[in-house]
Amino acid sequence: MEWSCLVSPVEIAAAVKLRLAAELADDLKSVERLAEGVARLAVPGADEWMRALALAFEIDRYFTAVESILLRAIRTLDGDVPRGSARS
Repeated sequence: MEWSCLVSPVEIAAAVKLRLAAELADDLKSVERLAEGVARLAVPGADEWMRALALAFEIDRYFTAVESILLRAIRTLDGDVPRGSARS
């Protein structure tokens, strides 16, 4: 086997970054849809307590999606997520 056929580490890194960028673009579309749902629920309505519950649920989904995106990016680029408390 000829060594020139192998993919270089630089090429692998570039491919990983391109795949991550495509995945993040799809994830951002989902986050945008969640943000639209939050915005719709932010308008007062007749059933105020039900709207508040739905709004809390949608906000939780939004931040969970954002957290997932950030964790995927960190794992892809750094290999793992730092452990421990964020507080110093």
